[in-house]
Amino acid sequence: TSTDWNTASNWSNGSVPTSSDNVIIPSAPANQPHVLNGGDAECNDLTIESGASLTYDNGINSAGIYGDIINEGSFIVNASYLIDLYGTNNVIKGNGDFTLGKFEPWGTGQVYTIENNINLHSFTLYDNSTLNIGDYNLECSSNFNGNTNSTLNIGSGSLSVGGTVTLDGTFTPGTGTFYYSGSNSQSIINKTYYHLKIKISSGTRTLNNVSTNCKTLEIVGSGTAALASSIDIEDNYIIEAGCTIDMNGKDINLEGDWTNNGTLISGTQTVTFDGKGSSHIYGNSDFYNLTVNKSTGDVYSNGSNHIKNILALTKGVIQSNSNTSIILDAGASYSGGTGVSSFVNGPMRKDGNTNFKFPIGGFRKFAPCEITNLSASTQFVAEYKKSGSENNVSLIAPLTKVSDNEYWKITPSSAVTSDVTLYWLDGSWSGIGDLGDLRLAHYNGSAWEELSGATTSGSTSSGTITKAGVSSFSSFTLGTTDNTTNTLPVSLISFDAKKVDNTALLEWQTASEINNDYFIIQRSANGIEIEDIARVYGNGNSNVLLSYNFVDNNPPSGTVYYRLKQVDYDGKYEIFNWKMLDFSGDDYINIYPNPNTNGVLHIASNIASNATVEVYSMEGKLVKALNLDIYSGEISIKHNLKNGCYFIKIYHDNLVETQKLIVQ
Repeated sequence: TSTDWNTASNWSNGSVPTSSDNVIIPSAPANQPHVLNGGDAECNDLTIESGASLTYDNGINSAGIYGDIINEGSFIVNASYLIDLYGTNNVIKGNGDFTLGKFEPWGTGQVYTIENNINLHSFTLYDNSTLNIGDYNLECSSNFNGNTNSTLNIGSGSLSVGGTVTLDGTFTPGTGTFYYSGSNSQSIINKTYYHLKIKISSGTRTLNNVSTNCKTLEIVGSGTAALASSIDIEDNYIIEAGCTIDMNGKDINLEGDWTNNGTLISGTQTVTFDGKGSSHIYGNSDFYNLTVNKSTGDVYSNGSNHIKNILALTKGVIQSNSNTSIILDAGASYSGGTGVSSFVNGPMRKDGNTNFKFPIGGFRKFAPCEITNLSASTQFVAEYKKSGSENNVSLIAPLTKVSDNEYWKITPSSAVTSDVTLYWLDGSWSGIGDLGDLRLAHYNGSAWEELSGATTSGSTSSGTITKAGVSSFSSFTLGTTDNTTNTLPVSLISFDAKKVDNTALLEWQTASEINNDYFIIQRSANGIEIEDIARVYGNGNSNVLLSYNFVDNNPPSGTVYYRLKQVDYDGKYEIFNWKMLDFSGDDYINIYPNPNTNGVLHIASNIASNATVEVYSMEGKLVKALNLDIYSGEISIKHNLKNGCYFIKIYHDNLVETQKLIVQ
């Protein structure tokens, strides 16, 4: 007859519900029930069906629920209302809209389980009671109170609190997020978190109790977060757009990824990547000191990252993917970078006019170069390539050969002259037998030319070659005027895989060979299980261009990977990168390895564009979402997915692909 909960004639049994009555609000009732103006309301189980709603209007009073809450419709409670849970092992679930007021489960030793996302005004968990958030999100706009001997379990979901937080009992973070979403005066409780997220709304906030107590630290908002102490993060550090991090005289250590979409004030402090596994640097950062000291794994630098003082390469390789990934500002220097486990692989930039030795290399090979006696300030970019140099069969006399193994790209941003020095630390691999016939070769855009007057130092096993007053820059490498004394061995000029009807055509070329016994063709469907499918014999020793090919007449359906393994007479071998072919359709996306065991997924596609990747649990819950740029055809991403089965959905150009992923 009306919307009033406390009108008896509105109920099917003719009486207002009591604590022992199970209440069902049916779909699309004649009147959607309201608890009016501070009135009382109670029941045992409360079920709100789809299309129905229950609203507690303005007023100050309480509502007692002694059983479960199942909401498929809308449950809206004014912030001044107090919702009391009196039952045992209450479950709060359903796919409806929860917007609730003050929430206080009463009783000792009770267990309360959330099975849906819920918005609350506040929540109080009394002594000896347990709250299980599980995989869902609980948002408290005001306070969250966990009293003595209470237990809070987050699971993989999240708890967001805008007011005061009290956690006097046990807190189990699981793999979830604890979000301090309130004002700058909100205190961070000294607990161990998995993902600690802190909002800095404005001004400056000093971060206490975050030194070593979280795997991932995320800072959001539009204010400044000032460190109260040095912090050591087991996984990731995230600075969201609009937020500023002031290191405030404190250092940062982390094992995982660094994401800076805001502003970093580094002062004179150090950011260190340590621990096991690969790390990524996303966004743009101005580091004062940057240290890489990884027991295993590399650091992948993206964006534009400046080092103002010292780049310390203690252990671990920095993988750089652009000319601005690693920039040493004027006056900056580096330490370390002296061996196969510590260098920059990819382009590296140095600004200014001072002498600088680039600690660069590639694929377990340390191969620095150096610029000295600069005529003016500029921005020098240097990169080592462990591969055959461009057009290395076009030579200008007296050169008779240039290295097919390695070359250096050295380029300034403006006209300048400087001395250029190339280093070799393994003369047998570089093929150096006689310093007298060794030459510094430069590529002039169409052919390789000798830079006459270059001087050598050291020995054939380890040394340098230097040319003074170089004014034309591009690619440089080692050359010779005598092929017999300086063999300059080849790795591989090219290796290509092509689809020809329903076969795979593999073609490769060498410019010269030393002690080359044979090549093995290897094939894999997932990057883990590898089979040898053919052996192609080499030509031992040769100084001419040689071409090889092999046809796989029966490739398996789907995505197939091919690579070469070159074996010498003495059994030493070298393995080259995978090439991918797809035999299942025109456009493809593939994720490998699968099953995944190392925490890194490779996503390959023949479509160069943006991609959205969504990872779902077997129950259909979204557990991870990423936006990626796949312009090189393949990208690697690090993940922290727990062991189990997942579905991955990829939106890439006009293609949507769903694949099952097993994480072990």
